[in-house]
Amino acid sequence: MSDVLDSISTYLVISLGSLTGAIFRIKITYFFKLRNSHNLKAIFIVNTIAIFLLGFFLGSQNPNISFDSTNHLYLFLCTGVLGSFSTFSSLVYELYRLFIKYRWIDLIFYSMSSIFAGIFFAKLGYLLGNA
Repeated sequence: MSDVLDSISTYLVISLGSLTGAIFRIKITYFFKLRNSHNLKAIFIVNTIAIFLLGFFLGSQNPNISFDSTNHLYLFLCTGVLGSFSTFSSLVYELYRLFIKYRWIDLIFYSMSSIFAGIFFAKLGYLLGNA
């Protein structure tokens, strides 16, 4: 019976985190999209924030405590909130739209900047969280 309750509480924690992350993503994407009128910029900003926060959260953890898929705080924040907050599928969709419109320069720019910014902000978040 304990396994069933653990799995129910795990699903509940992830679901609550996902709902929270989705609401934040919609609000922030809408805010930046209104000011830039370009969906890729809004997606880039949201993904960069999510990557930074993931790096920060993981960097700020006590090395004596294991944060993995069984820890409810990890599941809520990393899997739920940040998993729902980041928008990889939206990024790929927008890149695909650039691809079918033959906008090669924009496609390469947004692809490369998303990857390099992701690595940079994950490291920055980790370093600041680990300070």
